[in-house]
Amino acid sequence: MTSDKIESNEQDEPVQFFPASKILQIRAPLTDKNLNAVLREANTVLSNNQDNYLDWVEEDIRLLEAAYQKLSTAPDSEQANRDMFRISHSMMGQGGTFGYPLVTFVLHNLCKFLDASSQMNNQDLRVAALHISTVKQIVTHRLSGKGGEMGNEVIGGLLNVINKRKMEAS
Repeated sequence: MTSDKIESNEQDEPVQFFPASKILQIRAPLTDKNLNAVLREANTVLSNNQDNYLDWVEEDIRLLEAAYQKLSTAPDSEQANRDMFRISHSMMGQGGTFGYPLVTFVLHNLCKFLDASSQMNNQDLRVAALHISTVKQIVTHRLSGKGGEMGNEVIGGLLNVINKRKMEAS
C-alpha cells in the first residue's frame, strides 16, 4: 500500500468532475469570504427567519395531518407511510435549526415508528396521531428550547404512550 493510494483489486477509473448545475450555482455561489464570516452570515439569516418558522411549521403540520388522514384510510399503504415519513423527516430537521428541539425529538420518534411499521393497526394510528398532536402543542405553546416544565410533561406523556405500545406489541 502506498501513502497516497489505497490498494484495491478494482481497476482504477478516471475521476470525473461534474460542474454544479446552474440552479446550484445561483443558490450557492463560490465565495472567497472567510469561513467564519460566512457562518456568521448564515446564523444571522437563520435568526431572522426564526419567526417565519412558526408559519412554515403550521403549514407543515397541515400537510402532516393530511398525510395521516391518507394513512388512516389506507393503513397498509406503503406510499401513505412514506409520505408521512417524508414530511415528518423534513420537519424534524427544521425544528432543531430554528430553536425547537422538542419538535425534532417528537418527529424523530415518529420517523422511527413509521419506519418500523409497514402496516398500521388502530393502535399504531393512535400513536402516530399522538405524535402529531404533540407537535401541535409544542408549536401552539411556543415551547422553544427544552420547553421547561411543560416540555417535560409533553415529552413524558408521549414516551409513556410509546413505551406502553411497545409492551403491548411484545
